[in-house]
Amino acid sequence: MKSKRLFAAAAAIALLAPLGARANIVLNMTTTGAQQADLNGAIYAQTDAQPTGTGNIRSFVRVQQTQSDTKFSEEGYNTDRRPVQFDEYTDPNFTRSVLITQVPVVSILGVDYRQFLLDINQNNGNGNLLSLNRVEIYLTDNPSITGFDPNAPVGTGFGSSANLVYSLDGGLNGDGRVELDYDLNGGSGEGDMFLYVRNDLFLAAFDGSGINVVLYSQFGTPPGPNSTNDGFEEWATLGVGPTLQILETPEPASLAMALSGAIPLGLWVVRRRKRATA
Repeated sequence: MKSKRLFAAAAAIALLAPLGARANIVLNMTTTGAQQADLNGAIYAQTDAQPTGTGNIRSFVRVQQTQSDTKFSEEGYNTDRRPVQFDEYTDPNFTRSVLITQVPVVSILGVDYRQFLLDINQNNGNGNLLSLNRVEIYLTDNPSITGFDPNAPVGTGFGSSANLVYSLDGGLNGDGRVELDYDLNGGSGEGDMFLYVRNDLFLAAFDGSGINVVLYSQFGTPPGPNSTNDGFEEWATLGVGPTLQILETPEPASLAMALSGAIPLGLWVVRRRKRATA
């Protein structure tokens, strides 16, 4: 049986502009095994095909463009509330509340992260790329939360009803974006990317009652360059998350500091290779 191990190679730290001036940061997940860390405690990792059928994962939100043939973007978040607010599926098997205890913890270089799986659906060949423009994760005590304002400042979309844990845009101090390639895994229902968010961010946002995790995301154009054009996008959790192993790196101490957030500036690119074991 083959096991997949991960090797790391650190890219140069971006020192050409002050942190506050940085904008339009693109995390590129369009090559096999690509991994990148943003500036706010998360790692984005393209993954080999992951089984996404019933029993393999726990879907908690599906979004799909439904309003018209001219709509090239979609958005939504997980909740038990009906009717849903945006482009979410109404089936409670696929759009529902999720407890923090249902989000697995994995260890990366000795730092604990919460693991989320993203499965995308695009046209093969022409139209295979997809822009993930926003990711915001909250804690709330309301499993039926509603009323998200996408025009509110980053992290305040639910007002006082939820505490922000993580935001892609907030972490990049500008307009962050993730580019994805549907063709890398060759089909629907195979999983495309893991998102790892530092567990201490969840602990910092916990106010004693917010045990429900809410993930809001937005895909397509505007504002990204690559539109939604086919089936649903789905966020899910695995029953038991694998441990991401960073086995080799030219500068292990520096990379560990970067991934743990100790280095405030820097975009670290991680390249994964496969190794077969008996």
